[in-house]
Order: sequence, then C-alpha cells, then structure tokens
Amino acid sequence: MVINNNIFPISFLQWLIGFIDAEHNAFFIKNKYILSNKTINSPCNNPTDFIFKNWISGLITGEGCFHIKKDGKVFVFHLEQQEKEVLDFMRNYFSFGPKVFVVKQRPGRKQTYAIGISSKKDVNKVISFFQDESPYFVGLKGYKKDQFLSWLHFFNKKLAL
Repeated sequence: MVINNNIFPISFLQWLIGFIDAEHNAFFIKNKYILSNKTINSPCNNPTDFIFKNWISGLITGEGCFHIKKDGKVFVFHLEQQEKEVLDFMRNYFSFGPKVFVVKQRPGRKQTYAIGISSKKDVNKVISFFQDESPYFVGLKGYKKDQFLSWLHFFNKKLAL
C-alpha cells in the first residue's frame, strides 16, 4: 500500500480494514457505506477517507494523549503504540513534522514507539481533524473527548492573549 509516496506493508492495510469491519460490521462498495443492510451515500470522495478517519479517531481515543506542559505555553499531542507502522501511517496522514521515535523499553513490556507533536502547525492539524461535523465521523469518546475539549479550550485561550 502506498500513501503519500510511503510504502506500508499490506498486512497493515488488512489489519486496519479488518479492525474497522469487525467493529462496525460495515464495508464500502464504491461511494456507498453498507451498514446493517442499509446503504448510505458516502460523503467522502474516496471511501477509504471515511474508514481511516474513524479508525484514527478510535486509535487516538484509546492511545492518544492531549496535555499542556507545566509552563502552560506548550500544547502537546502524544501517541504511543507497539506497531511502528501505525505511527508512520499517522505521521504521513497528517503530514506531521516530527519523526516516530523509540520509547525506552520498560521492564516486562514490549518495545513501543511514539510521536509527539507540539508545533502550532501540527497542533492545528489535529484540531482541524476533530472539528469534522460530518454525521459519518465518530470523533472522540468519553474521557478522551473531555481531555481534548479542555486542551482545546486552553489552546484557544492562549491564542486570544
């Protein structure tokens, strides 16, 4: 699979599509979304956009973190994962500046990788992503949604100063 001129193993795509299908019991045929025997016209030009956006939202809900450094001036989005290819995909999808880095392995745990963004340009990409108001976009849920909204509130407040 090639995304933004980067090659990802086909197993990653199979895992990604399988995860979405298992979770939502849904699939795409051309620009139509099939769910529980209902056909809905997809708002996306490319049906994979819709699948990827909801998958990314779910990944961030489970594995992402929105925080503010102690000085209150630096806003950070952090994502840690065992599969480096997942983070490489995220980096390319959002066109983030920083590279994926290796996290120091903790005793008794598998090796993990992470990406942390804090530039205003990259933070705005994350904010823009979650401000999608399409009824087909799931968005963040639960505590992660609350964490994001609080982070966004303080980010906007900082911009207003």
